[in-house]
Amino acid sequence: MMTLLHETRTYHEDAKRLLGDRWSGDGRIVSAWDGSPVHHDTPSKQFRKFADAHGFTSVHFHSLRHSHVVILFANNMDAVSIAARVGHSSPETTFRFYAHAVQRRDTESAAIVQRLLDAAAQTDSPAPNSPIMHPNYS
Repeated sequence: MMTLLHETRTYHEDAKRLLGDRWSGDGRIVSAWDGSPVHHDTPSKQFRKFADAHGFTSVHFHSLRHSHVVILFANNMDAVSIAARVGHSSPETTFRFYAHAVQRRDTESAAIVQRLLDAAAQTDSPAPNSPIMHPNYS
């Protein structure tokens, strides 16, 4: 993917240099020959042709958006930032559509708390280096 993005950037730089004033690009990855925006259905149609030609019949262009959001959640990005990035009106919208991605983090959070409770149950007080005793948590 990075190779393709690099090639696209190089193509745009070359086209901008050759077209001069006729170049109307504004940094879009997917654009017409002169950098202008394409019809909003064009990327989806082109992706469908590519996917069909390569046997990816159950993958849709919008699947890339979902993968993007799930990858961000998996890497601890907060819902407010993700919502802004993908154009959701609020983080609640993001949570509603991607609850499955947040559920894993919730399970991990519960496991962390359980480990702390288990450690506290084994002693009368938490260890000095325990997150519970850490000065930033007081």
